[in-house]
Amino acid sequence: VEVYARRVYRAHRVEDVTVEEANGRISCSWSFSFADTEVSEAVSRRGMLSVVSSYDDLKTDLPSILDEFAGKIGGDSSSANGPINVLQIASTTSGVKGGIEAI
Repeated sequence: VEVYARRVYRAHRVEDVTVEEANGRISCSWSFSFADTEVSEAVSRRGMLSVVSSYDDLKTDLPSILDEFAGKIGGDSSSANGPINVLQIASTTSGVKGGIEAI
């Protein structure tokens, strides 16, 4: 998951990456800023990737994923004028039983 985050954000300045396991899920969090902005003027943003065992589990896992993400971004709020933080969710299996309605 760290390699994924670093590759997806290779056009950005990735400041730190942390991989941890919590609640039976692997999560990767990182802070980043735009590479084309002076370091002194750059706004630090946060990203998190949480890996669930299946999308069928997402309905029950989503509240804890959102709580974990809220803890990572702290008091930062996303707005039109503020940092935009990124949450990504991946599954180790493909497909969803019952289609998109199941989510």
